[in-house]
Amino acid sequence: MVNPKPEVLPSLLFEHVLKRPNGVALRWKRYGIWKEITWSQYAEKMAQVALALEKLGVKRGEVSTCISTNRPEWLYWELGSMLMGALSFAIFPDIEDIEMIYHYLNIAHSRIILAEDQERADRILALRERLPELERVVVAEFKEVAHYHDRFFMSFDELLELGREELRKNPDRVNSLLERLNPDESCILSTTSGTTGLPKLAILTSKSFVSMATYLNGIDTAKPGERYVSNLTTGWVGERMMSISWALVAGFTVHLPEDPETIWENIREVAPTVIFAPPRTWEGIQTWIEIGINDTDLLKRVVYRDLLARAYKIQTKLSDTGHISLKGKFILWLARAIVLNKVTDYFGINKLRYAYTGGSAIGPEVILFFRTLGVNVKQIYGQSESSGIAVVHRDGDVKAETVGIPLPSIEVAITDDGEVLIRGDSVFKGYFRNEEKTREILVDGWLHTGDYGYVGEENHLWIIDRIAMMQKTRDGLVFSPQYLETKMKFSPYIREAVAVGQAKDFIGMLIQIDMESVGNWAEARNIPYTTFSDLAGHTEVYKLIEGEFNKINKLIPEDMRPRKFALLKKELDPELGDITYTSKLRRENVMARNKKTLDELFGEEE
Repeated sequence: MVNPKPEVLPSLLFEHVLKRPNGVALRWKRYGIWKEITWSQYAEKMAQVALALEKLGVKRGEVSTCISTNRPEWLYWELGSMLMGALSFAIFPDIEDIEMIYHYLNIAHSRIILAEDQERADRILALRERLPELERVVVAEFKEVAHYHDRFFMSFDELLELGREELRKNPDRVNSLLERLNPDESCILSTTSGTTGLPKLAILTSKSFVSMATYLNGIDTAKPGERYVSNLTTGWVGERMMSISWALVAGFTVHLPEDPETIWENIREVAPTVIFAPPRTWEGIQTWIEIGINDTDLLKRVVYRDLLARAYKIQTKLSDTGHISLKGKFILWLARAIVLNKVTDYFGINKLRYAYTGGSAIGPEVILFFRTLGVNVKQIYGQSESSGIAVVHRDGDVKAETVGIPLPSIEVAITDDGEVLIRGDSVFKGYFRNEEKTREILVDGWLHTGDYGYVGEENHLWIIDRIAMMQKTRDGLVFSPQYLETKMKFSPYIREAVAVGQAKDFIGMLIQIDMESVGNWAEARNIPYTTFSDLAGHTEVYKLIEGEFNKINKLIPEDMRPRKFALLKKELDPELGDITYTSKLRRENVMARNKKTLDELFGEEE
């Protein structure tokens, strides 16, 4: 192999081959068994994909697209594409909206696409006539499309065999590909969230991705032998920064779940030491814990709630001041030893050294809840445009209300209007085929994040809300909907909340109940229901949420308290445009789809 280039992702993979060829790089649960893939096998598959893509006519600088869940072929494809000089692009695998898929593929102009299975292949097939550049679809689960008898489709095994044949003909070709790679070249396209419009594609380089991961690893040092479970959608920068960039920098083992539906079952089996999950996941675990406690006998419930309340109070003080008394330390240890450790052990999160959350706002109460349980949950802050992470909490300095301190390579500035700006090695090059938007957001090297925030004590960054989402009531009160929504979602019975008050006489709230926890509550009281709408329509459920609403409102400054709420009769759905595929709220869409409910909510005082 040529001399390694430490800022090039495929080169990092070969470095692990030199150091630990038989070490376990990946584990994938398949048909109930965890299959191990060594570093040597990983690199071999990457090389085969690269040579096969080149043979099939993919050129340097072109886009190589995949639409797949978390499985080895996804990683082989991404890194193989980078090795041969293409831009690797992953589409959210759960997108069913054909027009949204077309939006992505129309920008990318991909010659060849990896589709996981028949379902994803059919979505691409439906667009075949509209995508003149598209020549081939490689299918991982090829047996599902074998009956199509169409050379438009190719199995992943055929792709690998083509790569093997090319490698036999030209064994030095991989070295040639590595030698021509440049850390500053574009190598990854990452979708933006698209909360205020159609998603764009951020251009990232190996250097930007490796820089972010290297500085993160300097703060939270992960080593070979660490266990990470790939649980985020592959189209999100968050999963690629963990399973690709940080995994290659640190050399830890990535575990790929058997199925998206079995992720938490697989997490319990693996007991990971590193994990990254969005707020929605942590809020969901908290709800599951509450459901489990409610199902136990009275004595266990009383003991748990008493010890949790004591420990939570101590953990809050630790977060606020950075220290607690010896008595506080003892109570915290005792609470965990007697009860709380059993909870984390059940969910497979008791071995976590580093647990991150980010991608959208999370209530500080949720972070404090898990830190009380002994789980080292920390916030990270960043965007696709910053290679995922720009700011992170440090161990021993976790202030739950903030998103942490910038990475050593990152500068943060605040404009006179309160916008957060970021500059550093991990900032993106621009938007793919969209120079106008690039000029708007990238000015003199500074990334304009669109977030309203400020830098507080000890260099901690506070993020209030998206600037575009700040609202003002009719009497001039400016408030952050995100702040109110994260407060409301601390209730285990509230899954989503949407604060509304722009040009209104007061602040109102649309609330989506948590189907699982409210359903469990209803069943315990013999309240019949069949569907989500049926459950949300019960008077008893309304009274339950009213109690939660009033309780949480006491924790909100009086002038910003929502005055009324209404229950949503349908769950928010990414396919309907209510939320993004990374669980961020598309507020305008939700308000438009629930206009009648909002009119009724504000009707009395408008």
